[in-house]
Amino acid sequence: MSIQSRNYRSPLGWLELSAANGELLTIKFVKTPRSNANARARVLEEACLQLDAYFSGNRRHFSVPFRLEGSEFEKSVWKELTQTEYGKLTTYSELAKHLGSPRAARAVGNALGKNRLPIIIPCHRVVSRNSLGGFTGGLEIKRFLLQLEGITTFEKDNVPPIRRLSGQFLRSFSSPT
Repeated sequence: MSIQSRNYRSPLGWLELSAANGELLTIKFVKTPRSNANARARVLEEACLQLDAYFSGNRRHFSVPFRLEGSEFEKSVWKELTQTEYGKLTTYSELAKHLGSPRAARAVGNALGKNRLPIIIPCHRVVSRNSLGGFTGGLEIKRFLLQLEGITTFEKDNVPPIRRLSGQFLRSFSSPT
């Protein structure tokens, strides 16, 4: 299996996408792009186009082919999460209930922490009962993604509203050509 990588400049900063055999494998938040991550694989091109559309507000679902690698439980969490609609929140507990394991909220959180395809598998849409929860890219990025999807406040107890993001996350973007 030959893994190819590509840099993508998003409003969040640089992302590094990797793929193999026509399937997206990972999306990583990186501080600086790797000079050799410029593959032109069709799936990477399509992922970049879909991310462009998502960040410009013109895409709500992703259709790029991807491969999930993890335990059967982790895969079930990620698959269930893809059913969470754009602009909607769910909780770790609600996901656990949908999976038929109402006491597995912590295990759901652990599975989400291993999500190798943030944004595509929208773990940013999951919050705890009283906080934003966590996110691989950090809470500022989670807030940005939620705000992009129109979520600016929470109706849950003790959860502060999302504040406007600093200019560093609102810079213009374009994918490399």
